[in-house]
Amino acid sequence: MSSMGGQRPDLIREELPWLAREAKRSGWGRGVVPPIAAMFPSAKVHATGAQSVASDTPVKITMNATDWDNDEMFDNTNDRLIAKHAGLLLVVAGLAWAANSAGERYLYVYQNGAAVASQIIFLTASAVARATISVPVSVARNDYVELFGFHSVGVNLNTAVADGLPFLSATWIGVPS
Repeated sequence: MSSMGGQRPDLIREELPWLAREAKRSGWGRGVVPPIAAMFPSAKVHATGAQSVASDTPVKITMNATDWDNDEMFDNTNDRLIAKHAGLLLVVAGLAWAANSAGERYLYVYQNGAAVASQIIFLTASAVARATISVPVSVARNDYVELFGFHSVGVNLNTAVADGLPFLSATWIGVPS
């Protein structure tokens, strides 16, 4: 078990038969790590246009383009990534807001409709405000994660499409021990 980083092999065999086959084939457990592509189901999606967000209300950020999705995680209808396997997801997200010196800006990672992590976005009046966040999230099969934005400007404010933002990604990184 120590060569597997404390992960329980029975859970891997039950939840991810393909990973167990790859582990056996490659010699995992004898100190050999399987290929990364076979180990880590993942997806990254992004928005291609600005989104108007009402003040003082968390709003789900609409994602309409896929960078990659090697495990059919992206639910384009609901703008979320769905965990196809129980375990830990490394969720990384980014958001940008149009320049405006009033109020505060936040980005949130939601799991199954509830916030699990947040990041404040520091403002510069003359520039787009940007932030990213990364958080490990313990998930059951079919749990989902989403990106939400919040601001307190007092009027509608647009998100900004800048430097690859906004985006949402999730990578399955293992089974908790």
